Amino acid sequence: MIGDLKSVKIVITNYHAFKLRERMDLSKGGRSLLQGRGEAIETLETEGQMLQRVMPGLMGMKNVIALNDEAHHCYREKPNHDDEGDLKGDEKKEAQKNTDAARVWITGLEIVKRKIGLSRVIDLSATPFFLSGSGYAEGTLFPWTMSDFSLMDAIECGIVKLPRVPVADNIPGEEMPKFRNLWENIRTRMPKKRRGESTLDPLSLPTELQTALEALYGHYEKTYELWEKEG
Repeated sequence: MIGDLKSVKIVITNYHAFKLRERMDLSKGGRSLLQGRGEAIETLETEGQMLQRVMPGLMGMKNVIALNDEAHHCYREKPNHDDEGDLKGDEKKEAQKNTDAARVWITGLEIVKRKIGLSRVIDLSATPFFLSGSGYAEGTLFPWTMSDFSLMDAIECGIVKLPRVPVADNIPGEEMPKFRNLWENIRTRMPKKRRGESTLDPLSLPTELQTALEALYGHYEKTYELWEKEG
């Protein structure tokens, strides 16, 4: 078995890499000039070229296994669905984003299966449910789920990271705590690195961000001191 393990090849990649890329950087005018009155010029890479770019070490190999992390973003949407009809604004954009991501991911795996071969696909996710935009009721458990160990149980058992939420917000005068959606409150005031600068001044950070960091790590310190006292 040791010999088999030493011969294993591992490829770690993001699903975005499965999207077929342009082989030539052409402007709209340049494309029209080259095409003339003929058929449309095919400038996208082929499926084989994509695989050669993403996983050259697996070309010609057998017994390929895919381990999908965050696999709730990988599924084939329900055909002829229109569950986005009732969605508006950001919800509709989010549903479309989910659909596009899932389509790229699952299509990429289907290409791998056709061109190289897949012996197993193992999905891993803390939330194995269909997302909005899938054509299925949001929150529906994937029918191929073999084990559903709830996220709360995983947190309590220490298997996954413990989520951190704001426990203090001492910026008065607002109905909604600024820490709850911190990025929306500070993103336009974040410092930008100028050409020639090697470092940024930490004191130039927005007051809300500095206060949030102090509140977060101050809570860590207090908790640590309590643990120390308890021995």
